[in-house]
Amino acid sequence: MDMDTNLCWFCERNSPTAGSELKKRLYRLIQPRNAVVVKQLKYSMMLVDIPRCPTCARLHAKGRRAFWWPLAMGGIIGLPGAVPGLIIGGGLGLLIGYTWQKRILKKNTIKPASDTSLEAHPLLAGFLADGWQLSKPT
Repeated sequence: MDMDTNLCWFCERNSPTAGSELKKRLYRLIQPRNAVVVKQLKYSMMLVDIPRCPTCARLHAKGRRAFWWPLAMGGIIGLPGAVPGLIIGGGLGLLIGYTWQKRILKKNTIKPASDTSLEAHPLLAGFLADGWQLSKPT
């Protein structure tokens, strides 16, 4: 699919604006080196601005908040129960937060800002084909 630079890739409806872009770090492994005990990695890092409209920027931020608040609250509520309480509370918070985030994005028919989704972004395709990756090399 060709990228129409006049439309936001996330919603395919609105025009991207300066200040709403998604900043994404890309990494490329330069020289892996394995010693007897230590694995040492050298990599380059680049910051790429992915154009986005203000509506999608706002909804992505709202989705992030919808994800993290239930997770944090579940962890706090589970805190008195020690480790099992944290696992149960945090797990429930994670499930609720993930569901809320998906619902916000689906209701507004926009693509998520996740690495999985961004792998399909036309702006990043060339970088990914050149050996850049979305996550830090380990």
